[in-house]
Amino acid sequence: MKPKEDQKILLHKILKDGTDKTLEKVEVLEKILHHLRFEGKASLGKSLKEAREVQSFFAKDLARHIPFEEGTVFPFFKTHVPRVEPMIWLLQEEHQDLNIYLKTFKSGLDELSKVKEERERIRILDKLLITGNYLIYLLRYHLRTEKKYLYRIVDRELKENEKKKLAILLRGVN
Repeated sequence: MKPKEDQKILLHKILKDGTDKTLEKVEVLEKILHHLRFEGKASLGKSLKEAREVQSFFAKDLARHIPFEEGTVFPFFKTHVPRVEPMIWLLQEEHQDLNIYLKTFKSGLDELSKVKEERERIRILDKLLITGNYLIYLLRYHLRTEKKYLYRIVDRELKENEKKKLAILLRGVN
């Protein structure tokens, strides 16, 4: 295999690995929300525990991902591929939305675990399901935008020496 191909595969693998892990957790969250909605009070404790684990994963993952991406990767992209700057602005706005919805989802989980009255539990659960489903949508859309558009454009536009620099930057986070 030629060094150029090695570099391309490495760059693609590094970019893909982070999104694949997150997408797996998105699928888990979708199943948990389904359980919360349809399995009722009997499995509430188990579903809440699983939902907290997924929420914690996203909170930790985003706490690591967002500052690195906005502080290192996005400036690199803006410098070397200026035409992606509008897409980066969109992704930065989505980062803010992700943080807000993750906090709202966590608050909903906290509320749901404390409530005793059935009518109130149903009301909180409905809110939690709406927030959780929007969070799933937002994460999928965000990851797809990065993976299918931003990363492809950057991969196509960067020169080999720039790809090497980017691969070094990305190794620091994965």
